[in-house]
Amino acid sequence: MALQYLLPGAPTVYYGDEVGMTGGEDPMNRGPFPWPDTGANWGDWSLLQEFQNLARIRRERSAALVMGSVHFLDTPGLLTFIRRSEDGKQVIVCINNSETEKELRIAQLSRPEPIAPLAYRLF
Repeated sequence: MALQYLLPGAPTVYYGDEVGMTGGEDPMNRGPFPWPDTGANWGDWSLLQEFQNLARIRRERSAALVMGSVHFLDTPGLLTFIRRSEDGKQVIVCINNSETEKELRIAQLSRPEPIAPLAYRLF
């Protein structure tokens, strides 16, 4: 999910993904959206908060995250890249897709930084 917002391109969220909706066979591959005020008390609403957080990050750092170039770094066990805008702004993105905490050690950071399991960090 985070990669859609942090790599080049427009993030694409299919109806209901933001609350963990799943589908079945056509024609009922998606049911009605589970709005809480309609009594539909299901869905993973913490996912919605994460989608909103990623959208906010993308807006706030738009120069680098929307139009910036991408440079991948060699960081064993982590996916790390730098997004740079034409005006010199940059964002370092690190994603840990493992079940254990990893440590990010790169020249662009003054000290090693912990990256939690199944998490991302921006610098």
